[in-house]
Amino acid sequence: MLEDGKAGPIGRDTMDGILAVTGELRARVRRAFEPFEGVYQIDDLGEYVSEDDWREVWGGRPAWHEKAWMLADNGRWSAAEVAAMSPEEIEAAYDDPAFEPEVTFYTEADEKGEL
Repeated sequence: MLEDGKAGPIGRDTMDGILAVTGELRARVRRAFEPFEGVYQIDDLGEYVSEDDWREVWGGRPAWHEKAWMLADNGRWSAAEVAAMSPEEIEAAYDDPAFEPEVTFYTEADEKGEL
């Protein structure tokens, strides 16, 4: 906590822990989904997890962890840049309408459950 009462940067160790969640997400990757099911693309390899699996993985963590994971190396900020942000700055960056994720994003399966 800084003198002004605000949190400081999350740091590299915390960011590394957040990025480690990638393994949990990869363990839930599927190729087929229910028709029109919500899914998240998790990497540039075209791997997807269901919205339910996504929420289960992130459910027990602070909301800003998910946002930090989504920001890191996803079009605008590197993981190192996100590590230099405070939780408040992460929230603001993620909520900024100008943020458009390039690699990891939410979408829906088609009528056949395919992507």
